[in-house]
Amino acid sequence: MKLLRRSVLLGGSAALLARSAFAATPSPGAGDLFPDRWSETLAYLKLRARANDGDAWYWFSGTIDLLPHGEKGLTLVNIDCLNLRRVKQTGDKKFSVTMWEGAVFTDPATGKIAETILNPLNGRTVEPMHYREGPTEFIADEAGFRTLPRENASPLAASSFDFTWTLGGGHVWVERGQKLDMVNPFTPEQWPLESAGMRLHGANSSTLHGLWKDVMDAKQPMPPADMVFTSSGDWFPWMLMGQRPGSVLYRAKGPRFQSIDEAPARVCKLVEAKHPELFRPIPWTEKYGGVITDHLRQRKPVKP
Repeated sequence: MKLLRRSVLLGGSAALLARSAFAATPSPGAGDLFPDRWSETLAYLKLRARANDGDAWYWFSGTIDLLPHGEKGLTLVNIDCLNLRRVKQTGDKKFSVTMWEGAVFTDPATGKIAETILNPLNGRTVEPMHYREGPTEFIADEAGFRTLPRENASPLAASSFDFTWTLGGGHVWVERGQKLDMVNPFTPEQWPLESAGMRLHGANSSTLHGLWKDVMDAKQPMPPADMVFTSSGDWFPWMLMGQRPGSVLYRAKGPRFQSIDEAPARVCKLVEAKHPELFRPIPWTEKYGGVITDHLRQRKPVKP
């Protein structure tokens, strides 16, 4: 069964643009599965993080592909990412979730951290931006699951999420899609190689998966789950592709853990090399927003 979803517009790195009214009813069509919005939110929370106090870790592993228009695509780097989601119940039918994420790009040929790598599409040696995100705050309550607005972000960022739920063979998948269309902080005049144009465009989809009976089991606040993430959009600034037509395809998948000790030692070693604070009892408190904001904060334009 596939259920319709309202669109949510997100400019993840600089501004959040959304239009969605809080409601006691589930996402459109989800009334076939859930009696009210809270039941849907609780099911989503069980898959995304957990429905009691504690930590949930996701490990994503995948590829970053370059797809120039009219030409054969290629994998530029691999990616390993650890995502910490810390949950606290703050009231009856109310939870807070704080998220931190650290990502590392590796050389597909060696498996080692890619401090630099040759971009075959432009012949340049580029420096991948091993980005981090968070802390990002979310609220789960009877109004839905939503992001708390960050500093200088639109207050519309507090709009609640809507989902697509799919059931089959005892399994359940829940998808949340996002679209990006915003003014590019990297102007072609100031950042000729880093800028893909005057605006940034993209779309992504995150799909959580588990067993329906586990999600509906009141005795399981954190049932087994995994997640697939895909994103397609303009070139990352560090790729130095300029305004050449084409896009990036980011694909990753991974399981959820209750403890970081369950993650592969190889992945922990890679991520800790670039984001050691993620492994502390309280990770970083300074706000990070991913590839775009990290690049603006840390780098200067490369001369053509």
